[in-house]
Amino acid sequence: LSPDPDQDYFSDGLTEELITNLSNVKSLCVISRSSVMTFKGSKKKVPEIAKELNVQYVVEGSVRKAGKELRITAQLIDAANDVHLWANKYTGTLEDVFDMQDSVTRAIVEAIRVQLTPDETRRLGKRSFDNPLAYEYYLRGKDEIRKGTEDAIKGGIQYLQQGIDIVGDN
Repeated sequence: LSPDPDQDYFSDGLTEELITNLSNVKSLCVISRSSVMTFKGSKKKVPEIAKELNVQYVVEGSVRKAGKELRITAQLIDAANDVHLWANKYTGTLEDVFDMQDSVTRAIVEAIRVQLTPDETRRLGKRSFDNPLAYEYYLRGKDEIRKGTEDAIKGGIQYLQQGIDIVGDN
């Protein structure tokens, strides 16, 4: 829902991060990114999607990015009843993106009432990136590479290199 239609890479990246974070909680069964993304932009209702994926809960949300300003909304829905169990809005800057991602993950885990092990708590707090600009280059690079054309792959590699230039090998 960004004013810039070229920002899909960013929301897709946040979705992937959320899937990864939630997948680190052993008592949760989290559906793969490739399966989930088939419903992006779908007009199907949550109970239909949940039935197709055979899940009890669905997380839906939006990302709005304008310059360095960022807003993430997320909702956890009990699919059988199509009822919100939890919803929140997170507003900040691009520099806050990692804290916002962590907050969304923890809120979802708390809403489902999952007890985390100490190891899971540590893993949820671990970050792959500390630099928001390097993270943005990483997301842009992955998005380009997924397109699969020779030019897109070359462009994706350039984005990834820009990220490495900022943070070093990661």
